[in-house]
Amino acid sequence: MPHYTFCKLQERLVKKNTENTTTILIVDDDLDTLTVTGRNLEHAGFKVHAFADPLKALHHVQNGCKYCQVLVSDVRMPALTGFQLVRKVKDLRPEMKVIMMTMFEVNKPEFEAVFPSTPIDGVIRKPFTTSQLAEKIRGFLSTITQETMRRMDIHGRS
Repeated sequence: MPHYTFCKLQERLVKKNTENTTTILIVDDDLDTLTVTGRNLEHAGFKVHAFADPLKALHHVQNGCKYCQVLVSDVRMPALTGFQLVRKVKDLRPEMKVIMMTMFEVNKPEFEAVFPSTPIDGVIRKPFTTSQLAEKIRGFLSTITQETMRRMDIHGRS
């Protein structure tokens, strides 16, 4: 694939990912956190599917939500913990990126050491700002775009 075409395609993919096409699934039983986070992410340009009930969120993933790219989940919730939700969602959608929200000061390597069976991509400590969360999400989108470009480059040169 010529370099010029490759760059133009990458620009289109980045532009597409920043034009309100990214859908975020947020799950938190705290309605205040859920409402504020959801509204702020919408104002930041994301489409949001928000659920206070993790079982309903799981049902949503099982029956659609094919455009959801990032799951942002609280750790402690009734009926289904964030850990259980993440494992079930990853079984259905292994490509979905996951950010766990917690009140504890913990980073991703520490989280993975304590919860090795819960595949996550990031951790954010409550309280957080919308810009902190949006930055993490956009970082994932950049990674997704780069992975897509690598696959296209590999297939284009074979």
